[in-house]
Amino acid sequence: MAGVFIVTYELSGDSAEIAEAHYAKIKSSLKGQAEVVAKFGATKFRPDHIGGIGSLFLSGNKAPIGWKTVRRHADGIEAAPNYATKSGREALQELAEAPRAPTSVDLARSLGWANGMVVDEDRACVCFATDTRVEKPERRIFVRLPRKADDGWAPPSSMTEVSEGEFMRALADHNAAVALARAALSTEAE
Repeated sequence: MAGVFIVTYELSGDSAEIAEAHYAKIKSSLKGQAEVVAKFGATKFRPDHIGGIGSLFLSGNKAPIGWKTVRRHADGIEAAPNYATKSGREALQELAEAPRAPTSVDLARSLGWANGMVVDEDRACVCFATDTRVEKPERRIFVRLPRKADDGWAPPSSMTEVSEGEFMRALADHNAAVALARAALSTEAE
């Protein structure tokens, strides 16, 4: 059985437009999720693996009735609904009804890649699609897809395969530009 390998593509044209619509959906769903989170007295949340709300960050050091503490932080706790209680199930239902942010796998599917995940039996692991958007020094969008040699999928012409080195260079350039911008802001503040 052929193993899984990761292929990185840079998006342009139609594919970039699909990605921009994907990011707009994420932004829109985050607003709806923030409204639900605020109902529980939290200001932040940790997403789950399918784009929903997994847990909430609450002030204080005790979880509300129907919730369980996931972990403690200096400024409060992270808590999730306790499935074993009626109020926990009600909270879980309310969180489940919040808008779901589309995931990287959703973006990959909208670009024509049909596999939600690829299982590498040789290494006993599951590989998912990921996406990365860099803003500096120029806006670039990358999608990394787990592929098998015999999967038969051909990317659209608006997806250009790039080397791992080029992808890493884009990340390094972005991080350097952000660091320079932060340094300039801190120098102005002094």
